[in-house]
Amino acid sequence: MTQRSAAGSPADAPFGVPAGARSGSRVLHQRLTTGGLAVAILGLVVAVIFGVLALAEEQEQQRQAQIHLARISHLIDAERFVLKGNAYGVPLRPADAEFSVALRSELARETAALTKLTPVGKSIQAASADLSAAVARELELIKQHQLD
Repeated sequence: MTQRSAAGSPADAPFGVPAGARSGSRVLHQRLTTGGLAVAILGLVVAVIFGVLALAEEQEQQRQAQIHLARISHLIDAERFVLKGNAYGVPLRPADAEFSVALRSELARETAALTKLTPVGKSIQAASADLSAAVARELELIKQHQLD
């Protein structure tokens, strides 16, 4: 009767490879597998972080675009009210003309900023430029007393 060693029998090992080397190879294989799995999980976490950051950046751009749209809306309303007052008989004061120039300048800045954020901004910028030109012409006619 032969005794078997705890490390394994010589029959279990391939020819020319000691039984102890094979068990060390198994440990090395487990460590490599665990390390590879850890690297894969770490890579996945990094990819998710970059995805979340990209989504956050996109949402921030959308939020900025909404802010610019709200400002543009208010600037257009303010410009309309300057001219509407004159239509109801309120005389145009020099301060109103200066205020209108400031409004148009701010409107141009806001639409330019919106254009950088979204393609929709181009059409809004063109429309606001047309509005600004029309307002400037109307104010000039009012100053010349040709439009009351």
